[in-house]
Parts: sequence; C-alpha cells; structure tokens
Amino acid sequence: MTEERRWDQKMLMLSHGLLGLAILSWFIPFTHQIWSWVDHNLFYTLNGTLDWHPTWTKFWAYANHRMERKWCPAVMGTTSVLWVLFGKQKNFFFRAAAMSFFWAYLEAWIPLMNGFVMKVLEIRRESPSLVLEPVFRLSEMVEFGPIRDASAISFVSGHSYVMSFWAGFMIFCTGFRSGYGRFALAVVTLNSLPRLFAGGHWLSDCLFAVLIAFMILSWAIATPLHLKAIGKLERLFERICSPVTRRLPVAQKV
Repeated sequence: MTEERRWDQKMLMLSHGLLGLAILSWFIPFTHQIWSWVDHNLFYTLNGTLDWHPTWTKFWAYANHRMERKWCPAVMGTTSVLWVLFGKQKNFFFRAAAMSFFWAYLEAWIPLMNGFVMKVLEIRRESPSLVLEPVFRLSEMVEFGPIRDASAISFVSGHSYVMSFWAGFMIFCTGFRSGYGRFALAVVTLNSLPRLFAGGHWLSDCLFAVLIAFMILSWAIATPLHLKAIGKLERLFERICSPVTRRLPVAQKV
C-alpha cells in the first residue's frame, strides 16, 4: 500500500469486467450449460471420495462442523491483530487505521451484497446435496454434532465472500509475496474446500463470491477512498492513543 496510489483504473476495469462477464455467461443458455457441467462434475468428483476411508470421511466431517463458524473469524481476527502489532508497513497507528477501515467497510457491504444477489441478480438455488442424487451426505455418514452439508440458499457462498474480501485486503496491505498474503490465500482455499466436498455449495457459488468481493473491494482500494478514510482514522488514533502507546515498541516501529 502506498500513499501515491489513488485511482487504479486497471483494477477497476478488471474487477467489473470479470464479474460482468461471469454474470453474462450465467444468463446465456449455452454458457450457463458450461457452468452447470463444471458444477455437477466437480461435485461428483469431490463428493465421491467421501466413502474412501473412515478417517477421510471424519476429516471432512470435522471440516464441515458448525464450530467452523467460530474458528474462521478467530483466524482472520488473530492474523489481523498480529499484522497491526508487528507488521512492517509504516507505523502502528497506520496499520490499526487500515484494519479498522477494512472491517467497517466489510460489515457495511455484507447486507448490500446479499441484496444485490437476491434482488438484482435474482439467483436462488439449493446446494448440490439437496438437488442431486446419489450423494454422500456427511450428516448421515457420521454421527457427530451438527454438520453443514446442505444449504437451501447456496448462491453465493458467504464464507468465500468474507474470506476473499479479507484476503484481498491483506494482500493489498502487505503484498502478494508476504507471509500474511500467502497465509490469507491458503485460508480462503482451505475454507472453501469443505463445502465443495460435502455439497454445501457449488463451485460457482464460491467463484461468484470471489468476483463480487473483488469488485466491492476495488471501490475502496482502487480509488482515493481508502487513503482518505485511513488517513483520518490514523490521525484520530494518534490523538487518542498516543499518550499511552508512544512508549510501546509496536507504536514506534516505522
């Protein structure tokens, strides 16, 4: 992230172009059949492995347990706090302001994203485990608490949207080659796979979530919005916290 970066027209064009092409291909009958073919075949390929071995089955059952809703935010939150405290970008106040802006921006867009999918695109569908047969349902194969292997409204994947949004911002702040950026990408991938294996989401649910997150994120990081918002928050944090934190090593790090 650099202060000189204001308008990034290439990123804006790329984010809108990719999502626009994806939406167009979804509503054109011929290309929609391609989406459907990929969705169905990938699901049967992944789901068909769930009866390979009891250990393999239990692994994906654990990965799809409802407790996952707690560890995912915990991983994102912990990684974000570690970057704010020990990151190399500028100083403590800047990193704290950047992360605060990200979380506020994300929370503001979650209900608007849902409205975009439901009311603008008007795409409603059930997950593959509810509409296809034969399938291996983890909730029937393993007796072990609540397992998320089905969704009455699977489009788009909320998990993939939030995690992609977070990963994109971490990469923007720290760089693609940084440990934080690579870790964020790994978390997004590992978080999406369990739903694909269990039938909680189609592949297109996850891909559209990534493209929507990219477009919405570009409105902040490819425009002066992030510079103005982070700058104001940074100055505010300095005024409020400086008397307390100026003696801390993390606050003095530049």
